[in-house]
Amino acid sequence: MTDERATQKRATKKVVSYVYVADSNNNTIRKGYPALRILNAGPGLGFTVGQFGYNLTGPADCSVVVETSGDLLNWLPLWTNTFIFPAALNFNAPRVSIHPFAFTAAHLP
Repeated sequence: MTDERATQKRATKKVVSYVYVADSNNNTIRKGYPALRILNAGPGLGFTVGQFGYNLTGPADCSVVVETSGDLLNWLPLWTNTFIFPAALNFNAPRVSIHPFAFTAAHLP
């Protein structure tokens, strides 16, 4: 294999990072993905033209589900997307007049 092809192969190799969590109550160590992160600065955070939005980062090639609730008890899926490394996903939700307050939560399925 030439040096150029070896470099291309290394450049296209998917980087997957895992998090290991110790559970002392059950005497186990579990492997998982890093937690989703809402970026707390930059464009897309807050209300813009009647829509609430924020940017999410998470592990590459993993899906994310954003759910909404008016009472923190009943949740409905609002948006699903897949992280493509290294970009962040921009979530925007139109204002909903059904509830005086709307909550959102993001999680990996």
